[in-house]
Amino acid sequence: MSEVGEVSEVRGPAWPEHLQSLATDLNSEARGRFWLLLNLALAQRLHLHSRSVGWIPRERIQDLASEKALDLVGKLDCGTWNPSASSPGELVNFISTVARNALVDELRRERGRRAVSADRRDLHHPARGNPDAPALRVERKEFVSHLVACAEGLKPRHRSVWLLRVLYEMPSKSIAGHPEVLLKASHVDMILMRCRDRIRRCMQSKGHEVPVLPPGTFADLWKAFRLESSLGGGA
Repeated sequence: MSEVGEVSEVRGPAWPEHLQSLATDLNSEARGRFWLLLNLALAQRLHLHSRSVGWIPRERIQDLASEKALDLVGKLDCGTWNPSASSPGELVNFISTVARNALVDELRRERGRRAVSADRRDLHHPARGNPDAPALRVERKEFVSHLVACAEGLKPRHRSVWLLRVLYEMPSKSIAGHPEVLLKASHVDMILMRCRDRIRRCMQSKGHEVPVLPPGTFADLWKAFRLESSLGGGA
């Protein structure tokens, strides 16, 4: 996926009409182009709204754009949204509203996550500043064990995509060209969205909230999957 600042494809009056044209015949090639153009339009609007509504990191803007683009493609597939039923100007306003609402919801969730994190730190983790404190080692071991189990439930290629992003913070374009992936960057973004949702639901079923990670989690997760790889277990 392009960086938020690289949105030349959605500048000018032609992109809404192009989006509407692609929506009329979503074969495999047109679907990828439709999703990418919609993704870029949403990212641009999210970036613009963040200047007035509230700032969030660029990576999260990209994630939100991918999530909302995937959601709108789903609505198009089931017939609850039809871009061609609106004028180009109405389509621009609709996408702008979707982006603004997504940003407002994200800022509300972030405030809630910070409050929960602060409460847990105060009530349960007096030694949170020390990741080697005995209580935290036990918590982290259980968390990582459950996270590894959830990740093992992903398809091998999907798990590779998720691990490359989570452990190595690789951008989608680099992940797409990795020998274990070899997909288009837009497809990688869709996989990441689905993996995050599945991991989140799996961890919640085990009593964990993923946004609040015990210190040292990523180091232990990296060790766990490095060991699995060295034994020929994939990922």
